[in-house]
Amino acid sequence: MIKLRANFRYISSIFLAITFMPWSAIGLNQYELYIKELTVIFIFLFIVTLKLANNRLFPVDKSSKYYISFLFLCLVYYFIQANKAAGIQNITFLSHVLISTILNFVIFYIFLNIKINAKDIHYFVKYSFVLYFTVCVVFIAYSLSLHLLSIGMPGDGGIFTTEAQMEQQGAYIPYLGGMNGRSWFALILSSFYVGYFMHKGKIIYSYLCCFITLLASYLMVSRGAMIFGACLLATVIIKRINMRKMIFFSVFVLLASMLFIVYGSSEDLISFNLLVAKSGLSNRDLLFYEALDLSYNDYLIGRGFHSTTIDRPEFSIMGYLALPYIGTQNVFTSILIELGLIGVFLYSMFWFSLLFEINKLNKSSLDESSLGFLFGARYMTIWILLSFVFNHYSQKSFIAMPIYMIFLGIAASLLYYEKLCKRISM
Repeated sequence: MIKLRANFRYISSIFLAITFMPWSAIGLNQYELYIKELTVIFIFLFIVTLKLANNRLFPVDKSSKYYISFLFLCLVYYFIQANKAAGIQNITFLSHVLISTILNFVIFYIFLNIKINAKDIHYFVKYSFVLYFTVCVVFIAYSLSLHLLSIGMPGDGGIFTTEAQMEQQGAYIPYLGGMNGRSWFALILSSFYVGYFMHKGKIIYSYLCCFITLLASYLMVSRGAMIFGACLLATVIIKRINMRKMIFFSVFVLLASMLFIVYGSSEDLISFNLLVAKSGLSNRDLLFYEALDLSYNDYLIGRGFHSTTIDRPEFSIMGYLALPYIGTQNVFTSILIELGLIGVFLYSMFWFSLLFEINKLNKSSLDESSLGFLFGARYMTIWILLSFVFNHYSQKSFIAMPIYMIFLGIAASLLYYEKLCKRISM
């Protein structure tokens, strides 16, 4: 009798392939969402079937309980918003956003249900690092080409104007969001590999990841990603500082500064000028104030799932200046408006409970590869939380969040099965 089992390498390879695939470049962008959703659903049903056939329990860790509660709340507020929605198109759109929100957790839960060994971890890190490095090189090359195309362009739009013109001409190929989203994507994945390589003692790789994210953020003109990319670099320096490495780093900074002075501040390369031009907080202070004001008007109980998008015409009538046009630009205030304080609490506790469990590594008896992965997951979780202050709709996005959920689901699996082994051995 053939006994089927969930093969981690096959499943992780499939997920990495469908999430990193440049669907627009191969002319399948209209099918991207459906392929991703159907793949997740099929693999989830396969896992459920295996569990039922083998009379196995479905693991539910503490972080999963918070997320399941959060999804239940989303469902309740979905019906509230659907009741207000005008037209079948709004309801269809709303339903699809809810499905994406649920499937993000399903990806996490799929990997929580798979037992993973050290060789699997080594395979996954190697495979995913190649994808990460390739994507970052593409980001850097693409943004650099935009800078070159922007030379001599009238006005101060620079690469953003050039990209908008390419989109109008049908020459733009979307991939992993816009400039700011790509910068944060590079930073968040870099944070994982920095933590992983630091634990493994491969300090040069950690510096390489920091350099990649800083260069990408600079070329894509993302101040937030640059600031927290610098924080990531500072973390590496503080953790691994000694005289030889300090001399190496000082020489590196000196050379990088000289290159920046010679080339980076040139009138021809516009990143520096665009960064300087982006003064202030890009209306984030006004957005934060308006989000709080709107939430207080709703008694902090929320107004409906995805209302920050669907209710924008109403926000204009209510007299808000920024919310109707650019949204909250903050995950926490977005959830506060839509689901109230309870929603913010449940979603935050998913991340903090996961971070708390990972931080108990000193009591762990896992192998070195698994420990390194958990160190990387800890860094990734922190930088994801930081990104929530600069981005919105992350919890609903089916672009970058599925990739993060693969990594965090693996981390949750390592923690869960280690605890299970300890309970059995006692």
